[in-house]
Amino acid sequence: MTGTPASEAGIELHHVDPVPESHRRGRPRDLFHVWFASNLNVGNAIFGAIIYSVCRNIPLALLAAVIGNLVGTVLMALHSIQGARLGIPQLIQSRGQFGYLGALVRVVVGSVMYVGFTVSVSLAGGIALKVATDGGIPLPLATSLVAALSVLPALMGNRAIHVVARYATWPLTVSLIVSAATRSSEGMAWR
Repeated sequence: MTGTPASEAGIELHHVDPVPESHRRGRPRDLFHVWFASNLNVGNAIFGAIIYSVCRNIPLALLAAVIGNLVGTVLMALHSIQGARLGIPQLIQSRGQFGYLGALVRVVVGSVMYVGFTVSVSLAGGIALKVATDGGIPLPLATSLVAALSVLPALMGNRAIHVVARYATWPLTVSLIVSAATRSSEGMAWR
């Protein structure tokens, strides 16, 4: 592919094409903020509560969550190593295992899953924003704002995602701690 490297332009240019070595940057530790910040959201708190609603035993629910995360992490880590070696996105690299049409099924399913996740997190975030402003921001506008703030870095590409995640990690962590402490002090702890 010709043109300005993605790292210079700020907008991702490679899409599904293999990324040349000269355009690759980053280290494995650079992914910490991407995964940490992206998982500090209202939607994941709701998803975590689902485990508790199925299993009322907190230690057992936590054990199930830890085991599930460990298994998923190991599988994704192995898959991400393959992606780095091939220089192509994970869903696209599955063409090697499943063929062009077989991989298309996984790309479609992955796309539907990501859209569904974005919608659910945007709606939960919109509700939280509406509540935080005492209804000052109507739900449709609050949800649209959260969705736009979520989707915009993705449209700009990999570099924008890393920058936003790096700067969002600490404010999101502080807001999570404050929110949890506030709820606990109000006697609203999980039962």
